[in-house]
Amino acid sequence: MKFLKYVLICLIALLFIFLAVTYFIPFERYIPEVERVISALVERPVRIERLKIELLPAPHLHIEGVTVGRVGEVKLGTLEVGFDANSLFHSQCVVSLVAIERGELDEGAVTELFEWLMSPVPTVQEPVYCRVERLDFKGFRLEVSDMPLDGVAGTVLFTANNDPDLISLHVPLFDLTAEVKPRPDGTFHVVATTPGWAVPDIPDMQLEGIKAIGDISDTDFDIQELSGKLMGVTLRGKARLHWEPEWELSGAVNIAGSNVSHAIKALDERVIGFGSLQGHGVFHSHGATPDALVEHLVMDADVKSTDFSLQIEPRAKQPLKLEQLNTHIAYTPDAIRLQQMDAKLAGGTLKGAMTLLPATSIFRFDLSPKGVHPQPIVRAVDDGLLLSGVLDANVKGSINLDHLRDFPRESRIEGKFTIRHGELGESKLVEAVNSNIPKTQEKKIQFDQISSDILVDNAGFQLSKLKIVASVFNAEGNLSISSQEQLDGVLGMDLKGMAGLVSFPLRVSGSLDSPVVRPTGGVMAGAAIGTALLGPVGAAIGIRAGPLIDRVWGKKANTPASGVVPDGKGGATQGVVPPAH
Repeated sequence: MKFLKYVLICLIALLFIFLAVTYFIPFERYIPEVERVISALVERPVRIERLKIELLPAPHLHIEGVTVGRVGEVKLGTLEVGFDANSLFHSQCVVSLVAIERGELDEGAVTELFEWLMSPVPTVQEPVYCRVERLDFKGFRLEVSDMPLDGVAGTVLFTANNDPDLISLHVPLFDLTAEVKPRPDGTFHVVATTPGWAVPDIPDMQLEGIKAIGDISDTDFDIQELSGKLMGVTLRGKARLHWEPEWELSGAVNIAGSNVSHAIKALDERVIGFGSLQGHGVFHSHGATPDALVEHLVMDADVKSTDFSLQIEPRAKQPLKLEQLNTHIAYTPDAIRLQQMDAKLAGGTLKGAMTLLPATSIFRFDLSPKGVHPQPIVRAVDDGLLLSGVLDANVKGSINLDHLRDFPRESRIEGKFTIRHGELGESKLVEAVNSNIPKTQEKKIQFDQISSDILVDNAGFQLSKLKIVASVFNAEGNLSISSQEQLDGVLGMDLKGMAGLVSFPLRVSGSLDSPVVRPTGGVMAGAAIGTALLGPVGAAIGIRAGPLIDRVWGKKANTPASGVVPDGKGGATQGVVPPAH
């Protein structure tokens, strides 16, 4: 036992002596010879700053500061070259692992590396005296066509003849991961994935779960399978990417989705959704660099959807809903256009076009709803207002989405509308109007028709050429609602069932929460004078003379500032609405 103990002690001592000797041996003296051999192999000058052999945890070379080329085509930080210990006693050595940390390849080196990888495998293989099994690298910078790639990492597995067998890459710039399988003819089979990619200036155009499967040659990337998701919608198609003589991208994609709900950042997180969506589109782009492909991307698609919904007012209990929406989508980096819109909305139809300008956050539209029930539209904005009937309208304008919370700032909408056979109620303004008219219900107005021109701008909402044909009265006039919800306007009223004796203007003021609707000062004065002279009949005559009295007195506060001019018959005619400033 003592003999074995002494032998073990001696072996351990010899091991420590061997490790110490390898640590203190000046391997730097061999650097020039190593540089000469490697330079001859790669046909370029090679410089090495430091070289040593380490035995633990396994025998390996430690190399630092490698430079290839006279102007630094390739720079490598640290290399660890590990050997298979068993192979050291055979005719063929085996390098189990080459690990490189930090490196730089200029554009020429990247091009040459790609050309070498693309070269066909020789049919006759030369003997391999030292076989490499695996190469790991991380922290690399690649200069590629005005688009430097930093932090590139990956792994290369080699065949028995030192040809690449499988290449794994990760490019942080695109969060791109790729598995590349070289083929004998010099092409590659590629499976590339990225968790997401955002279209510039459009935060909602976030492509997710992108996957591309195809073959790379020396001139293009033929993508046989392309898939991903956009706002919960599945995209599947094919594409081809060329880079000779310039970068060019083209392809086609099928669009499908169901039961999707998505918050739109450009609309202050308002939610859109749909029950189902189907479509087909094509896209193409070109440019001198890969960045130019994004700048010049153009896409056209025809889509059909059902149960489309859009949250207009977050405080409203229900969104705006379209039973069906068919449209052509045209995308360019400058604009997203919905053209040839054909939708079913609240029992009617909606036709027109819409455009979003991402750079300025401007949303433009030109829409024509026909035969639409207005109540569902109103409920998407105001839960309290009653407005039934059948709506026909033509409206166009633009909205600045950056100021959506303080709408209508920097927005402008104009158009005309007519609503037939409905009710208007559940509004303090309606109650205030009804308080001046006998034989009306307090909460609502039943009407045969309401029509008006509408203008929405920085000043607020302006209704001009407003006409109401109700069950107990007719009215014409103008009404404005400021951006602070202040009211201003005059309505020329003709009461029905009064033998044509009662026609008078009502002044509208106050606010939406506290409206004030009462006859003008001239009407009140005329009624008082007529009553004093002729009794009840005189009161009616005095009311009819009210607009004339307003005009004679010249009281601007009691004249129709919004464009209503007394007609001398107790009614009103339309003037010109002054432009908004």
